[in-house]
Amino acid sequence: MAKRRLRKWLIILGAPLALFLLVVLLADTAWVKRRLLAAADKALRAELGLSISAGDSTLRLTRLAASLRDVRVTPAAPGTGPLRTLTASEVFINLAWSTLLTGDLRIQELRIVRPRLEALIPSDDTTAPSPAAAPDAEPIAPPEPAPSAKPFSFTIEKFALIDGTVTLGGSGQPLALSLDDI
Repeated sequence: MAKRRLRKWLIILGAPLALFLLVVLLADTAWVKRRLLAAADKALRAELGLSISAGDSTLRLTRLAASLRDVRVTPAAPGTGPLRTLTASEVFINLAWSTLLTGDLRIQELRIVRPRLEALIPSDDTTAPSPAAAPDAEPIAPPEPAPSAKPFSFTIEKFALIDGTVTLGGSGQPLALSLDDI
């Protein structure tokens, strides 16, 4: 009888542990990494109109950490927005476990190595004269403001930007930052 109970408890406790270990081992496979990168690309396209690609990646579920190498972010539709390209030799992100429990995005560490940002400075067309209205014309009502979306909020505990360069409208400016407790 005691042997049967022990076996039952081993199955009850061992099955979830074995499943967890299997998920952890399979998480760093090429198939899972491709699927996660495709999901990130789809979300970026839908939310921001951007596309992401990476040469290689490492995923560690036990730490909730990911490392992407040879990262490239570009507009999903060329010619839209000021961003031309954003590349980095490595992007490392480590999420806090509270992100899974509360749903609030809390990043314990974000490190971006050798980012290169190329963007265009948007032209200011507000100085163009407006066409004169006829004296007896009805005043034109301003367009209704679009409903504001809920702001995206997150916390970064440790941030490092290493050996970055920003190019705006053709001139490059070197950039290096290290910020803690944002």
